[in-house]
Amino acid sequence: MGKESRNKRGQGPDPQSIQRRSVPSLLRLVQCAVLVLCIPTIGLAADITPTRFIAPNGMTVLVLEQHFLPIVEIHALIKTGAAQDPPEKAGVANLVASLLDEGTTTRSSRQLAEQIDFVGGSLAVQAGEDYTTASARTLKKDIDLGFTLLADILQRPAFPKQEFERVRSQILGEITSDNDDPGHVAMKAFNQVVFQNHPYRWPVNGTEETLGKVTLADVQNFYAKEYLPNQVILTIVGDVTVDQATTLIQTYFGSWKKGVLQPKTAKKPAAIDKKIVQLIEKDLTQSTIVIGHPGISRTNPDYYAVTVMNHVLGAGGFSSRLM
Repeated sequence: MGKESRNKRGQGPDPQSIQRRSVPSLLRLVQCAVLVLCIPTIGLAADITPTRFIAPNGMTVLVLEQHFLPIVEIHALIKTGAAQDPPEKAGVANLVASLLDEGTTTRSSRQLAEQIDFVGGSLAVQAGEDYTTASARTLKKDIDLGFTLLADILQRPAFPKQEFERVRSQILGEITSDNDDPGHVAMKAFNQVVFQNHPYRWPVNGTEETLGKVTLADVQNFYAKEYLPNQVILTIVGDVTVDQATTLIQTYFGSWKKGVLQPKTAKKPAAIDKKIVQLIEKDLTQSTIVIGHPGISRTNPDYYAVTVMNHVLGAGGFSSRLM
C-alpha cells in the first residue's frame, strides 16, 4: 500500500518507501487475505460486464460493481507513453509519469503520501510504451479521498524544479545500473535490431544521452499535449454503484476540459527478411541469449490466443512449460 511510482517494467517501489510502510502494509495484507478467504463462492462467479459511458469531457468510463469487499479501485489509463517520445529525448513520457505524484498545485509530494497512507490506501503511476496508468485504491469509506488524490495528480501536477532534477537523476542512475545487467543489455540490443527506427526500439526510461537532454519545459509541454480527458479511460471497480461513480466523476473530473488530440502515426517497423546475429562481448562466466522475431499485430483477431500461448510456453516464468 501507500504511494508507489513504478517508472519502468520490472521496477518496484522505492526502497525507502517500502521500509517506511512495511509493517502496516504487512498487517493490511494479512487482513486482506482473511477477507478473501471469507468471500462467498457466489461472489467469485459474479457478472464481470462493466457499465460503459462517455463523460461530457470525452473521458471513457467503465464501472464494475463488486460488493463482496469494501474496497474500490480507480484506474486511469492515459493513451500516451514512450512511443510518443521524440527520438532525441526518449524517456520524457516516463519522466512525466514519475513526476505526477511528486507534488501538485494543492499538495506536496509528502502530503500526497501521508494522506493516502493514513487510510491504508495506495496511489501509483506507471508509464509504458503505449499507455500510462495512474491508480488509487482505498476502502469504500475513503473513496472520496481516492478520487481527490487521483484527480489532483492528473489535473494539477506542479512539476517542481527540484523534484524534476531529483527524479531525473534517479532514473539516470537506474539506466546506468541497467547497463551492467546482461539481460537488460541483451533485450535493449534485441529491440533495437527488431524495431529499428520505430519508437519501440528505445527503453521506456530512455538512455543516458536522451534523458539527459530532457528539460523541465519538455516535461510541461508533453503533459499539456497528452494529458487530456478525451484521451483517458477511467475504470472504477469495487464496492460502488454506477450512480455513485457517475456523481464522483462529475465532482472530481467534471472541470477537466477536453482538448485537441495529437495524431499518433508511428510507422510500422521495416520487415526483417534475413537472419541477424549480434554479439556483445562482456567478461562474464554466463551468457545471455535472446532469440525472436516480430509477432502478430495488436489488432490481429488471434492476438489474445497467441498471448495466452506465449505465457504457457515461456512468458510465464518458471511456471511455463519450457522453463
